Amino acid sequence: MKIIRFVCGYICLFSLFSLICLFCLFCPDRAQAQPASHEQAQGQEQAQNAYRDQPASRVQAQGQAQEPVMRAYMGVSAGNLLFAGSFNGSDFFQTDEDIMLVPKIRPAFGVGGVLGIALGNGSGEFAYYYYRSEYTTMDPGYAGECSTHLFRVLGVTKYLNAWAERRISPFIDGEMSVSHSVFRKIGYPIGQPLEPGSGTYNALIFGFGGGTRIWFTEALAMELKLLPELYLGTDIRMKGRERYNIKKFNNLMLHSTLVIKYYFKPV
Repeated sequence: MKIIRFVCGYICLFSLFSLICLFCLFCPDRAQAQPASHEQAQGQEQAQNAYRDQPASRVQAQGQAQEPVMRAYMGVSAGNLLFAGSFNGSDFFQTDEDIMLVPKIRPAFGVGGVLGIALGNGSGEFAYYYYRSEYTTMDPGYAGECSTHLFRVLGVTKYLNAWAERRISPFIDGEMSVSHSVFRKIGYPIGQPLEPGSGTYNALIFGFGGGTRIWFTEALAMELKLLPELYLGTDIRMKGRERYNIKKFNNLMLHSTLVIKYYFKPV
């Protein structure tokens, strides 16, 4: 039942994401011009003439006043993680002291928080996500719950210029993250399979994808984002033991998030 609930939630989230992306393709600009009356047309013409008659220095000053503004923001998120690749549940690692099993991780759900700075049509941010899931291994006795701590060390977002000022704004996003996953029963000392122990998998992650931002007010916005990511396993560690470096432990990770952001006043 938990797997069905995760999959249904995942499908619903991305169905909503797809509908919003389709809507934004046909959504008119919130600043789209409306048919003007004769008086409005005369007023616009007078304003244009007055602008042309201004000294060049004043025109330059107005242009400089339109430089991109900087706004700090913070937010909360909810999302899903899906893994495919070396996390297959049918292999194991052997160190000098232990056998550490490779888990098969079920779809994970979690929450997180973000901090960032927006400048013009781009932004940079740091984020932390906490995900919980269940896992299995090649040994039925070694299964249970796991938690993944995902740190978005560097995230860069670019809103598409043609849509940046609209209420619905598509964007592209890239990130570098580190992951720390904790498993309760994942290994045992060599020759002692009845003494299970906890362990961790660590990784470096690179992702690139996109999404859509929806403004609710001048300060409050929601983002739907989907990032296909490359999970590069770096090391494993049984509790109380030394770290053991690993190679060629790669996974495709699909990270989907819904983020509510609050933007502070421009600096």
